[in-house]
Amino acid sequence: MKKKILILEDNKEVCKLYSKFLKANGYDITVAYDGLEGLGRLEEMVPDLIIMDVSMPRMSGVGFYQNICGSDEMPMYPILVATGRMDLELTFKHLPVDDVILKPFEREEFLKKVEAILNKQLVPSTAVIR
Repeated sequence: MKKKILILEDNKEVCKLYSKFLKANGYDITVAYDGLEGLGRLEEMVPDLIIMDVSMPRMSGVGFYQNICGSDEMPMYPILVATGRMDLELTFKHLPVDDVILKPFEREEFLKKVEAILNKQLVPSTAVIR
């Protein structure tokens, strides 16, 4: 079964690039152009990963992030923050997200980060239950 990725990005051209590249690598892609639309998409799907821009209209990535955190202040989904703002990269380095990538980036670096996050979920537990 294909892994589902929700992309939150207000720049439609960037969104098309992410989508095309990730689809070519075997992922099922859903797109939202701001945080409010992203919350709506979460009513329709359970993503394996959310790739999120920070600066978006209507509801920013920070607002979206706050809405998907549980009472323990941990996000309910794996998150890769993709931002062009270095100050926000540093902010998210201190929040519980899976990774941050600074725009512009190389496709290979992007794919490695996506795969690393998704593979963390796939690692079987080595705990022995007695």
